[in-house]
Amino acid sequence: MNFIFKMNTQKFSEKRFADIKEYRDDKFNLKKVHALISRYVPEKKGKSLLDIGCSDGSFAAILKKRFHFDVYGVDIAKRAIDRAKLNGIKAQVADLAKRFPYKNNTFDVIIMCEVIEHIFDTDFLLQEIHRVLKNGGFLFITTPNVASFTSRIKLIFGGYPNGLEYCINECTNGHIRAYTPLILRKQLNKNKFKVVKLTSPNILFPVKSKLIPNFIKDSMIHFSDLTKNLGEQIVIAARK
Repeated sequence: MNFIFKMNTQKFSEKRFADIKEYRDDKFNLKKVHALISRYVPEKKGKSLLDIGCSDGSFAAILKKRFHFDVYGVDIAKRAIDRAKLNGIKAQVADLAKRFPYKNNTFDVIIMCEVIEHIFDTDFLLQEIHRVLKNGGFLFITTPNVASFTSRIKLIFGGYPNGLEYCINECTNGHIRAYTPLILRKQLNKNKFKVVKLTSPNILFPVKSKLIPNFIKDSMIHFSDLTKNLGEQIVIAARK
């Protein structure tokens, strides 16, 4: 049964995610992570960074160019890893249900964006991250917020919260875990992380309309702390 589940997970990931571009201008969660790294991680040049679920490595490549990190990546999809290597990422295929292929205390920074909601044993995943992260190192996570303002409104009218999925089809992303800001903080604390910042990528609603100028969209990232528990996604900076 576990073997079948594993193979189905790999096939699903290859089909759904292997050809996705990790970074786009409308991914405000990644822009928020970029801003938090800039704020919280001192003396970035030469420090090691691991991107968990790196896809094509386009976001890690931006962080490498901007902050001069030594960047690594893991992903379950082989095609994604091949593309990440072309982007200059030291990437390899890895099953996040197993022990990471790295020694203890290897990385200064770890990012995991829109990944934890796909994982069966999330405690094991966080324990592995804790193991390979250096003492004092930073972990940055983004994941859908099922307690967002829009999800609460949807529930009032009998709708379905953002980030949850009840079946698998060509439009779903394979989400099997759901988080609120309180629960994600609680789980991080349980696994020996100290949350230093909990926020969201934007003010209440995703700002994706092409009619809105980019400078307005980007400025909303800086005001998202005002409604941190109600945003569409959770963004957390935690320290080991």
